[in-house]
Amino acid sequence: MKSLLALLALALLAAATAPGAAAQTKYFCVKPDGAPVCAIMVQPGARHDPSVLCNLSCAQCNLTCRAVLRIQDGAAPDIENQVPVVPVRPEALTGQDMQSNIETPEYCAAQYQACLANCRRDPRNASNPAYMSQCEAYCQSVRSGCGTGNAGR
Repeated sequence: MKSLLALLALALLAAATAPGAAAQTKYFCVKPDGAPVCAIMVQPGARHDPSVLCNLSCAQCNLTCRAVLRIQDGAAPDIENQVPVVPVRPEALTGQDMQSNIETPEYCAAQYQACLANCRRDPRNASNPAYMSQCEAYCQSVRSGCGTGNAGR
């Protein structure tokens, strides 16, 4: 009888802790100036860098975001509830992202044009010429390194 009660107590304890173990972690994708642009939900035990997932999943990041658990903004304490949550792109979790492609000249040119298009789509860049210039400079920097050291395997 005691072992049956112990087993029942153990089962209840396991059931009570299971939802907490399966809870996802919310990361905020933050631009270098500290402005949050989106949030992502990461599965527990994921082996992926949340900052990489932010940059692959959130178009507004333009590959410049870092992932943080909390937004430090005293002026707008409720900002965490206003940031849109975007889904993590499935290819980001499978490894089928931009790093899996052979960087041919055509591929590099297409990536550069896509980067510039992302710069133009970002409303922060459209309203601030300095941000647009920084974004375009980033695209040029990535373009200059694209295809170097690529064995084409």
